[in-house]
Amino acid sequence: MVRIVVGGRELDLTADEVLRRMRGVEPETVREHFVVVGEKLFPPKQALAQVTGWDRQTFTTMEATRVLSRLGLVCQRAGQRIDGRPAWVPENTTNLEEQG
Repeated sequence: MVRIVVGGRELDLTADEVLRRMRGVEPETVREHFVVVGEKLFPPKQALAQVTGWDRQTFTTMEATRVLSRLGLVCQRAGQRIDGRPAWVPENTTNLEEQG
């Protein structure tokens, strides 16, 4: 269990609780960031709001990403691979300058 503090509010939360509370929830459109919950991609603010009951206007995407990452969930920017490379870069390309 991880104690999180967002905007002065404290909450004890686990990754299992996030998975349980997000079960059956349909993801909204991912814009810039996402969190992987089970096999679905959610906007981080949707996930944190769903599991805490907090209004989304009371925390930022970065705060939601920080909390969810601390729980061990994968959070990243849309269009970016886990290794940090942009998604549009072909898998076998190691140097962008080689593309000419």
